Amino acid sequence: MLVAARRLQPVSKGAHPVDDTEHSLRYGALIEWSDGGFGGWTLANASGKRFTVDGHPAKEAVFVPAHGACVIGTAREVTVFVPRAAKYNYYEMRACLRGPDLTQGSAEVQSMIASTKIL
Repeated sequence: MLVAARRLQPVSKGAHPVDDTEHSLRYGALIEWSDGGFGGWTLANASGKRFTVDGHPAKEAVFVPAHGACVIGTAREVTVFVPRAAKYNYYEMRACLRGPDLTQGSAEVQSMIASTKIL
């Protein structure tokens, strides 16, 4: 995967989060970048608002997780999808945020996204 972003502490490594998830979330955010794809995937079908990451079209969705990829105790989940050159493939950023200050965690995630370079 060729994505570069300003490093936040803590940050996941590849598609595998850091070992101590509870410790990571004490500091407000657990962030994971991964790449994926499946037949028929398009950005048009992804949920969220349109924006750009390093000049590439993208979508961002922010929601309260009911279940899924974020760990128990997560107050807000942010997902970003950026299409890759290969048809039906994408980069995905997932941030799991925990309070008490969701504003600060959200700002850090937005700052990291703004610094991301698609290589």
